[in-house]
Amino acid sequence: MKIDNFEKLNELIVKAESGTVEFKETTGQLERGMETMCAFLNGRGGTVLFGVNDDGKIIGQEVSDKTKRDIAEAIRRIEPFATIYISYIGIHDTDKCVIILSSEDQRYMRPFTYKGRAYQRIESVTSTMTQEIYNQLLMQRGGKYTWESMTNPDIEISDLDEQAIMGAVRKGIMCGRLPETTIREDLPTILEKFNLLRDGKLNNASMVRTS
Repeated sequence: MKIDNFEKLNELIVKAESGTVEFKETTGQLERGMETMCAFLNGRGGTVLFGVNDDGKIIGQEVSDKTKRDIAEAIRRIEPFATIYISYIGIHDTDKCVIILSSEDQRYMRPFTYKGRAYQRIESVTSTMTQEIYNQLLMQRGGKYTWESMTNPDIEISDLDEQAIMGAVRKGIMCGRLPETTIREDLPTILEKFNLLRDGKLNNASMVRTS
């Protein structure tokens, strides 16, 4: 989610540093910030804020063309390609901004590396990822986190063939794979049971398996 106004910024800061939020005073700490962004990408996404101290106080920093170039270059060092949103929120009555880098869940592309090294996030601590975890994520990338499991914002529940879905439910009940009560559940709940809907978002498999 892109943070693009002070209200959203303050809501995020109140939550303090965590498994998905990191504060940095300036882009003088860009390297550490990017290592943390890499760790967030290897989890469920997260946000790095530059211009906020460890206590959650907004101090801001001046943003030059060089600052923007350095950030863009640092993002290019993350592999494979990741979608990272950049926001610059100005601080009233100053020439300073809070710089926000944020990413959403991109687990189907994990593991991510920054400058050739993978990172992980545990609570509010960023550390180098172990080889064992890296290998596990690599195997998942070629396995269940494939195109079918990627969320697709262009697909709505109304696009699906409800009759085909309910037909699959009836077959599942007949074969003993689903409880009989499933037939009375609403469509979103059924889609979640079929691993076609997660956090309110349909994946590509929903069109493949219900068409």
